[in-house]
Order: sequence, then structure tokens, then C-alpha cells
Amino acid sequence: MERLERFYRIESMLQDGRHVPVERFLKTMEVSISTFKRDLEYMRSRFGIPIEWSPVEGGYFLNAPAGKTWTLPGLWFNADEAFALLTMKSLLSDLEPGLLGDKAERLLSRVEEVFKDQAGTNAQLEKRVVLRKTSARSARHADFPVIATGLLRRKRLRIVHHNRGTGERTVREVSPQRMVHHRDNWYLDAWCHLRNALRSFGLDAIETAALIDQKAKDVSLKEVARSMDDTYGVFSSGQTQWAVLSFTPKRAQWVGREVWHPKQNTWRGEDGRHYMRLPYSDPRELIMDILRHLPDVRVEEPAALRKEVQELVSHWLAGEV
Repeated sequence: MERLERFYRIESMLQDGRHVPVERFLKTMEVSISTFKRDLEYMRSRFGIPIEWSPVEGGYFLNAPAGKTWTLPGLWFNADEAFALLTMKSLLSDLEPGLLGDKAERLLSRVEEVFKDQAGTNAQLEKRVVLRKTSARSARHADFPVIATGLLRRKRLRIVHHNRGTGERTVREVSPQRMVHHRDNWYLDAWCHLRNALRSFGLDAIETAALIDQKAKDVSLKEVARSMDDTYGVFSSGQTQWAVLSFTPKRAQWVGREVWHPKQNTWRGEDGRHYMRLPYSDPRELIMDILRHLPDVRVEEPAALRKEVQELVSHWLAGEV
């Protein structure tokens, strides 16, 4: 009998409210007394089930308050739990030696124990449930602790930022506000004292970072969220505009269930196409996602965005990119 099956059998035998003698457990599950006691201790410490021994009655019982019932957690992970645990394990396994040290190792061990508890062996879940990283960019891990320290201690940072679009490198003084993990990449949302505005910097584009012994300018996190999250993607600058996209009925079978932005509106047109209206300011990330759905997507509004997409496609067809 597998360990998880034993847990459920023990729970079932105790739920009738009677005192169950040791011999009955051993006979039912065909295990040794030492194995049985290890199972009991595990159920007490991990699941918090109040299993106690009564020397008077000569058996184990559930010492639960009146009206309180105890149940073991479900055998299987739900989708969110599996994703969270596998992500934690992936991030911890990839972690380079640093500030966490032994703490990260202990946390990784605990995550692996949860896998064993629920899936029998962690190898089964990891082999049969796969997380794929498709757009992660390598970053300088050495600067991560410096940036995080500035963020948490509310100190300014001096960074050398590489603009991948222009190739320009600029030295900037920034006040860090928050860090964001978006599409498998890290970003720093900060007040840029050079631009005198909020900006988002990809950590892979920060070539060096150093702490400055000067208090960071504080911006309300609500204001940061309004400025950086209210429009599409991680790039936020300029005036908010609204894009209207439409997808062919065939593509709508997939896109119809996608959430591209929390403020999006969607509807099905009389022509059978799936329509989506969403806010954006900087169009770069939105355009990348539009191009992924060609030729089954059309930019309905605004005309400027439609023209920009058409020009990109024309350059590509002409072999100019």
C-alpha cells in the first residue's frame, strides 16, 4: 500500500469517532509498527490532524473540538498550485549562490517534499508537467542584489542603461519604485531623474548598477500602477490610446478566451469575427502580439497603429528587415 493511500486509510478509520487499536491499523495496512508511527507523526506535523492515543481505551482517536472535522488535502494539485510549485522549484534551482545561501537550499528541499507528498515522487510530476520559458533574456545576476537593496532600503541607484533600439548608453540616476517579473524577464520601474518621469528598465539592459547614499524619491505605488499598468505591456510612455483588433472566427476559438489586458472589452461581431478593445501607450509590445496572429488579425483602430503594422509587414515581405 502506497504512503498516500495509508494516510487516507488511517483518516477513514479514525473518522468514525471511535478509538482504533494499533493492531487493527497494522492488520488493515500490512505495515510494521515503526512505519505506522512514522505515518502518524507525519499526519500530525504536516497536516495538523490531532491524532492522539488513549491509554484508557487502548486506541488512537481524533481529539477534535465539537463540530470540527479534519480532512487530508486532495491527492492532486490544481492548475494554479502545480504552476506555482513548479515555478518556485525552477527559480530556486536556477538561483546562483548569493544572499540566500543555505536558506534557498532549505526552501528548495521543502518544495521537493511537497512534490513527494502529493505526487508520490517529485520526479513523476517534473517529468510529466513541463514549464517552458520562451522569451527569457539573460541578465547580469551580480546587479540584482544591488538593485533589490536600493528598492527595499529606498536608496537611489546610478545605472548605465543600454538602449537596445538605438545602441545608446546613458548614465542615469533613478529612484527605484518596484520590480516586475513579466514574460520571464525582470524589469525595474523607477523614477528617472534624467527624464523626470517614471520609466521601466529591463534588468538585462542595465549594464551596471551602484547604490547612491541619497534617499529615493517616493512615488505612490497606486500612481506607479496607474502609470505603468493601465496600458498594454511593460512599455508605458505617452498618452493612452485605445486599440480595436478583430480576429477571424477560426482564430477566435483561441483568442476569445485570452485576457490581453484587465481593462479589455471583447465582443462577437455580426460578421462572426472576435473583437477586442484595449488600452496602450507605447505600441511595441502590442504590435509584437498582433504580428503573432497574422494573417488572422486586423487592426480596426486607430489608423496610425494599423499603418505601423502594415509598414512592418511590407518591409518584411520586401526583405528589408
